[in-house]
Amino acid sequence: MKNTIRSIPFLILMASAAICSANSISVQPPSQTVNVGDGLLVDVYADIVDLYAFQFDVAFNPAVLSAIGLWEGPLLATGGSTFFIPGAIDNTLGTISFTANTLVGATSGSSGSGGLATIYFTALGPGTSPVDLSNIVLLDSGLNDIVASSQNGTVDVLPDAPASVPEPASLLLFGSGLVVILAKARSKRTR
Repeated sequence: MKNTIRSIPFLILMASAAICSANSISVQPPSQTVNVGDGLLVDVYADIVDLYAFQFDVAFNPAVLSAIGLWEGPLLATGGSTFFIPGAIDNTLGTISFTANTLVGATSGSSGSGGLATIYFTALGPGTSPVDLSNIVLLDSGLNDIVASSQNGTVDVLPDAPASVPEPASLLLFGSGLVVILAKARSKRTR
């Protein structure tokens, strides 16, 4: 019984370490809603330990979104100098391919939570677009694969807001005022 009681704190500590070291990569925010013509930012975000290099691709609906640019996020650079490749944007196919980044030199990897990259999109047309991550490669400072969960995102694009139409009461008031003005003008002419 004493050995069981002594091992409980050890098991709790081990379970906590396992939970804290769960690696993940995700699209942030996981979902957002914008209007046609709006610009929007999407982050590829990681919660990770000992990240030395990464690569990923992104897929989206080219009838709904257009990728304008992609730039390096701050997380990897917390470990030192980096070499960033923004990847190739293809708005016809709806892909961003071979986005990659690596630390330069012999250094330990970056650990923590933060952005790996930020993508700037423009909303082209109404509908829903996935923002899907694929071909994900995450390497630690020993150039070993890092196992991580991944989460994709979505963007809902609403149609343009309809043009403002005056309320019927406003039209009635305007029309009544116009009738009064015309009637006064007519009565002045007949005198």
